[in-house]
Amino acid sequence: MDPSQLVLEITEWESVHQFPQLKENLKKLRRKGIRIALDDTRAGYASLNSISFVLPDIIKVDRSLISDINGNKLKESMLQGLLHIAKEANALVVAEGIETAEEASVMERNGVHMVQGFFYARPSLIPVSVF
Repeated sequence: MDPSQLVLEITEWESVHQFPQLKENLKKLRRKGIRIALDDTRAGYASLNSISFVLPDIIKVDRSLISDINGNKLKESMLQGLLHIAKEANALVVAEGIETAEEASVMERNGVHMVQGFFYARPSLIPVSVF
């Protein structure tokens, strides 16, 4: 498989700073062409600190920020802040958990790069051919 087709997703369940070799290992993976995604990103200090440490190629915005964003200007401002940070980091933004047309409209209006959620499709199995 071509390494450029792979994305390693790091979930922000624990501080990435607790893993001293992580930064060097990420550099090695990048040299091979593997992209890095930071999952469960929110607008808080821990997420922002993780973005600066990991320097992800993809920032996946957590559903907690997306839920009902259409009725919450503060959430939309936080999304805009993450989009600005992503632009500075040369990263793409994926909004997770889009469930309504109104949430989708906010993503489109703000120029979110990619979206996923029940509004577009429910999860399903991908047929895999056996060698």
